[in-house]
Amino acid sequence: MAILVNWFEVTFDRKHFDLPYLDAATWEESTPIVQEHREADIVRMREDGRIRLYFVTGRPNSAAQVETLATHGRIGVMARIVEKNLGEHFRSSGAHISMSRWGIEATREVQRFPAAGLVLRQGIHVKYFAVVDAGFRNGITINWVVRPYFFLPIAELPNSHSYEGYPVILRWPASAGPCP
Repeated sequence: MAILVNWFEVTFDRKHFDLPYLDAATWEESTPIVQEHREADIVRMREDGRIRLYFVTGRPNSAAQVETLATHGRIGVMARIVEKNLGEHFRSSGAHISMSRWGIEATREVQRFPAAGLVLRQGIHVKYFAVVDAGFRNGITINWVVRPYFFLPIAELPNSHSYEGYPVILRWPASAGPCP
């Protein structure tokens, strides 16, 4: 029995997805297809010596074939379907979404520090995680995140600040000359 910490099961209404796909001989030959369809979510997988590009969203401009994939099938494709749908759900409620191959982050602004050009966002990081146990095929892990973002470049920050709160002692290296 697997111990699943911070793991939540994902269930599907449908047990199969019909996804369009294109095949390419090499990874390099598949790259122009991905670049041509930047708006689409495409999962590239190596299969039997070829590269198969599954279109999770969008459709290829050329004649594509359609493959029926089971929800307990290809983990990379299921991960993109789950993460894309969760991201769109959080986006519809006003969250800022960042997607990467490591999952999605859904965050909201909680505090802004205009004098420092800094914004704090908090929310969750979601990653698809498949389990080989037949009873738990699809799931997600959720972790709490707090992300700082600078919204001003350093050149636009004020030249002087009033510092309130705990003192901070900084040591300027003598080799760098006089401290500005």
